[in-house]
Amino acid sequence: MQINEILNVNLDDLFLEEILEEGAIRQVRRYGNKMKMQYRCQGGEKDGKLVSQPSGCGIRKNPNRVRSGQKSARIKKEQRVRKTKFTKKKTLSQILVRRNKMMKGATADKVTEKNDKVKSDNITTSGTKGTE
Repeated sequence: MQINEILNVNLDDLFLEEILEEGAIRQVRRYGNKMKMQYRCQGGEKDGKLVSQPSGCGIRKNPNRVRSGQKSARIKKEQRVRKTKFTKKKTLSQILVRRNKMMKGATADKVTEKNDKVKSDNITTSGTKGTE
């Protein structure tokens, strides 16, 4: 007899939520002129996709919907490229990108790298021998 049979608990359901929450990162997503908080999956079939709940990362994709989506994506590729170029220039999209980078911690790293570079440039330019 196993422990989960004795306790009458399904261990997979018990730990699934916690595992998926660790594997998902909070991100901001654009919906029209609004922003929503969502989760980016870090593994599984939906690796890299945004979902509303972390438990959505483990849900299996419907193969028929995937094939129909791929077909429509091939047909409308040029249109999608034109529209995304326009959308990425919008102020809201640029704010969203900066916000996601801040949540990830990338901007903090970039700021410190920039400050380190400025400090090193000042050191090398000041006090050089034979430039006068």
